[in-house]
Amino acid sequence: MKIIGLSNLIRNEETEECKLQNCNLVVDAHSFFYNAYEKSKISYVFGCDAKEYAKYVRVKMLLKFKRANVKCYFIFKGGTSDIDEKINKTKSRKFDFESNHKFIPPIFMREVCQQMIEEAGFTYTTSITSNTDDCVALAEALECAILSNKFEYCFKKVPFIPTNTLRYSHYDNYIMAGQYKLQNFLKKHSLTERKFAIFITLSDLHVYEKKHFDDLLKTWNVSDENLDEQNKKLLKWLSDHTEEEALSGVSEFLGNDNKKFNDQMQNLLDKIHQSEWTIAADYLFNDCRLDVLTPDPWWFEKGVVSQSIAIPYIDLYNHKTISGSTAIEKKDSTDSIMAAINIIVYAYSLLTNFQQSEITIFQDSDNIIKINTKEFNVRKPGFICKESVFEKGWKVVRHLNLLEYFLRENKLNLNCKHEMPLESRVFLFSLAYFSRKKMAQKIDVTKEVNCFILYYSISNKLRIFELHKLNMRPALQVEAENLIELTDKYFKLEENEEEEIFDGGKLKTFVEIQYCLLHMNYLNTLCGENHYPTLYHRYINGPFVYKLLKAMENHNFYDFLESHFQLCPSVLSHVHLLLNCYNKILNTSTPVENWRIVRH
Repeated sequence: MKIIGLSNLIRNEETEECKLQNCNLVVDAHSFFYNAYEKSKISYVFGCDAKEYAKYVRVKMLLKFKRANVKCYFIFKGGTSDIDEKINKTKSRKFDFESNHKFIPPIFMREVCQQMIEEAGFTYTTSITSNTDDCVALAEALECAILSNKFEYCFKKVPFIPTNTLRYSHYDNYIMAGQYKLQNFLKKHSLTERKFAIFITLSDLHVYEKKHFDDLLKTWNVSDENLDEQNKKLLKWLSDHTEEEALSGVSEFLGNDNKKFNDQMQNLLDKIHQSEWTIAADYLFNDCRLDVLTPDPWWFEKGVVSQSIAIPYIDLYNHKTISGSTAIEKKDSTDSIMAAINIIVYAYSLLTNFQQSEITIFQDSDNIIKINTKEFNVRKPGFICKESVFEKGWKVVRHLNLLEYFLRENKLNLNCKHEMPLESRVFLFSLAYFSRKKMAQKIDVTKEVNCFILYYSISNKLRIFELHKLNMRPALQVEAENLIELTDKYFKLEENEEEEIFDGGKLKTFVEIQYCLLHMNYLNTLCGENHYPTLYHRYINGPFVYKLLKAMENHNFYDFLESHFQLCPSVLSHVHLLLNCYNKILNTSTPVENWRIVRH
């Protein structure tokens, strides 16, 4: 639904003040987090600064609900019902520092939001396609409002709160909001549901082009260049005239094209009273619990709503299609998501019981890749099923060790798995998978991978120092101060620095690594999450890692480490541990065994 001026009308004149405190609230997550990264003004050119973005989401977006004791239920939009329309509507966004210096969403943006929702103690789910019906069903069951900026909720019988009406009271820990109710709106304007459906159909640009009804509106004396005023006049006209008069005027104006109008209007009326219980609503309403049959005909839908199946894999399963890279990088003939293609194909094969297919990867309608799954697949593991290995639920899948099987099939050694810190396993698996793939192409990515590992260790130690700053030993206190001083410049970007250090070629490798990290996390979850997922907000910082790589451009990595971090022995020890594990996974010798680690 797209009606110019409706949002202003609803927000400014059709809402009533309400207090949100000690209550439930259904949040349309796609709408709520839309443009949040862009609004945060956090750097995005070199990838996601996940730490800063997580802080923004936590403090600026979620904290007020915690303090007001508002129990939020977040519902994310899933896949699409019309893949051809999605491909045709997708436009590649070109980037430079002059005419095209436009915001381009970084990788991990949505996933950081989801991790912050969990950290804040809220619950979330994913719809199979559109999340509108799921939001309505849950709000009806909980007898609460929906928070969103999608104004199609104006035509629903549940209370609707536009996101930009929220005002938090720091002193009393409550949120004031503007709440819209359909029945109040209809009563105020003396409208029937049918008249409101006429108004929506006449005004919705997704149904008819702008100015399509101009001549009709002129005969009704409601046409106005100011669309806010036109909406008010049209509502007043409909209030003063019967449904029959309005429909007669529309029918006379449209002639033989009247069926489209009537069908759309009837569709709107049906949706007012449509109240179907959904799997997503059931999942959240029952404290994130789902009954699983064996075999379960709804295994896919239940996998989606329980987040076992990642959002990009919904269209992969339903339409054999997945979006390609949209990140800022050097554009060439190879889509950066191809670095993770073996992971994606394996995920698809698990979902389809190793059905051989052709998968479409698209950036837009002009940039489409077709791949045969046979070219990138591994041998089928020794499980037996009718439709999919997931048909008996994810508790059963956990014991099959499907992630480990994939890694071993890609010639990675997991014998050192128990030497790794638990939180780092999927992170190191991702980097080792990427390196193995690049080795096959005779491309050296050692320095880039090492920079990701170094940031992981730095972030890990900074976090530990912060957690224990009140009772740290003096020696550790000194090391913490040294580490903060050493790394401070990498956390900041000076004016014009982005343009000065920008290198699309280096970013290409960075983007490929990030897609491997993303899809390995997806695969770990799909396979039953036997390992802790990589926490992006702790261990991913695009600008920091990029600046680190630039700083060591003319240095040996290990010389750089010793010269810069000799006063931070715990960082060196942690890097040493991770690099040794990483090299063992690859079955390669490590040059770090004889490191001299300075201890104080």
